[in-house]
Amino acid sequence: MGGLKNIEWKSGADLGEARWPFCGYAPGAYMGKCRRCGGHYVEMDKRAWHCLSCAISVATEKLESFQNSARELKEENDTLKRAIGIVEQCGSTNETCQST
Repeated sequence: MGGLKNIEWKSGADLGEARWPFCGYAPGAYMGKCRRCGGHYVEMDKRAWHCLSCAISVATEKLESFQNSARELKEENDTLKRAIGIVEQCGSTNETCQST
């Protein structure tokens, strides 16, 4: 148990180290209404427009959108690489290429 003395324990709910604002939410001492879910909340920053739950949902949706875009770009890149390979192959044989 000697190793536990060197661990810096933090609260799982410590919001102070997070980077704010986060997708329209920041903690604060104001009340506000979430534009996404319509709920009324306390302990929001006066400039916040999302509750924390909706901010997390927005971030998750953005991440999924970025992942889908990255997947589509990879597929397009793979297609272009195949096309370049065909063009290079035809160029090295000096023949007319037929798309198959």
